[in-house]
Amino acid sequence: MRHLQISIATVIAFQAIAWIPARAQAPAPAWTRSPIAPFERTFERARRIKDQIDVTVASGRDTSARGVPLATLRTDLAALADTMNGFPGRVISGRLAPTDRAAWHAMLAVIAHEFPGPLADASSGTPAARAARPVCTYDAAQLVADSGVRVLRARMKGCYRLAAEAVRVGDSTFNRLGALGRLGWVEDRARRQAIWLALDTVWRSVNGDNARTSAWRTMLATEARGWRAGARPVDRSARALGMTGAQVEQAMVALLEAWRRATPDSLIEPWDYWFQNGEASRRLAARIPRTRLLELNRAYYAALGADLAGMRAHYDIDPRPGQTPVAYTTFGDRPRWEQGAWVSAEPWIFATYADGGLDILNELLHESGHAVHIAAIRTRPAYADWPDSDVFTEGIADIVALDAYEPAWQQHWLGDSVPTAVSLRARYGGIMLDAAWSLFEIRMHRAPDADPNATWSEITSRYLHIRPHPERSWWAMRAQLFDLPGYMLNYAMGAIIVADVRAALVAKHGAWLAGDAGWYARASEALYRHGREVPARTLVERLLGRRPDARALTHDLARMRPRAPATGP
Repeated sequence: MRHLQISIATVIAFQAIAWIPARAQAPAPAWTRSPIAPFERTFERARRIKDQIDVTVASGRDTSARGVPLATLRTDLAALADTMNGFPGRVISGRLAPTDRAAWHAMLAVIAHEFPGPLADASSGTPAARAARPVCTYDAAQLVADSGVRVLRARMKGCYRLAAEAVRVGDSTFNRLGALGRLGWVEDRARRQAIWLALDTVWRSVNGDNARTSAWRTMLATEARGWRAGARPVDRSARALGMTGAQVEQAMVALLEAWRRATPDSLIEPWDYWFQNGEASRRLAARIPRTRLLELNRAYYAALGADLAGMRAHYDIDPRPGQTPVAYTTFGDRPRWEQGAWVSAEPWIFATYADGGLDILNELLHESGHAVHIAAIRTRPAYADWPDSDVFTEGIADIVALDAYEPAWQQHWLGDSVPTAVSLRARYGGIMLDAAWSLFEIRMHRAPDADPNATWSEITSRYLHIRPHPERSWWAMRAQLFDLPGYMLNYAMGAIIVADVRAALVAKHGAWLAGDAGWYARASEALYRHGREVPARTLVERLLGRRPDARALTHDLARMRPRAPATGP
């Protein structure tokens, strides 16, 4: 193995920030004595440095939160990647114990995916490069022919970000989430319609005028030509759940049918859909100003035994130029065994919150659900990552987040509440849109030449009772539809899983809406700590004693229906 040099700046920065619980040393995990332990430690250091690069770039900075310049971090990562790439030939995996062999192959898969590819990407990932204004008048087909679909996707993402940061409504400018949030509380219907139409610039950044030559339709047609049977994005997600693509489609239809039955059947305009779903947020708005978001978020997780500050959770949620239009959580550092104790991972949450409100609080609780998941991981470096299923990952992030839509939770934590039917409309209105987007992708990926506006209008009018507007590409408001095709399914299927898991946990341990100091320890042991060491599907089925199904969720949706009046003498 060649001599490896890591900069003094990086080493000092990592040591200075590391938080190690003050407790007696415990026996070292068995993997630390394995023949691949030296390589695994190098792998661990490489991923930690890559994490620092990712969050530094996402923060719009040239220097990491630990004071290390990006250039230094990239140099160190290049040296580690070079070392890792030269190591595999020295290991004969057939001579390893089964557990080490599995870990070895898991690391090789990550290296093939992340190294050295991210190094090439990192050269253009500086804050200055991110801030460069993309050219948003372009020929999508020509761009694909010249540079490939990956470059087209990057161009779409840049143009989407520009449009999503500057939604003009009269003399006012909002970001995408701010505009959508206003649809939920603006009383004047004409004003709501104006806000909705102002979002047209966001939709057009993705699908133009819906011509076959639009960016999104060009991207879909190009990628669809490379999909083999069973290789569409939805099929990959389905396999992680032990399902087929057809079964996933049936689940989406069942979910949407349950909503259709639970809600009035008269057609409403799309801008009124948000308004109806926003009643709970309007009525509780005074209790959840933007200035209370982090306070409520931290207080509730603390009541469940999860100290976000002690976990080193970082929140970059203030609006700024170049800030992400899509909320997400990522690793700023990996969990590791050091000096006889576990050092927690470091979660970073990125979002753009210009306002408060119940729905924004729900999203923040969801992202913090990812944060406490990251912080609980206790496994060898080969598996110190998100679970193997995005559906599972997204679903369990909502175990706590959905509590905000329970009247009992609202009364305890906000001092006021709204009726159950109003709360559940707020809880599931967005999830039903996720299910509609999932069904939309399933159908469009199966028939990529179909008209996306017509497909979307058919789904939303039938199941969500939304008046068709095939002249508008309003389905194109979610960046995941082009940035991560098939990912929307994770939210919808995740809703099915989380309803099932929540019901099982309540049945076993009781409700936790007012707090339960032992909740986080139990959830960590059952669901969070494993990383990729135990398949997500195994964890869910172990907890439930069966495969997950939609019964818990459809039962919850039924709570929205008005109760029949009592009869009697």
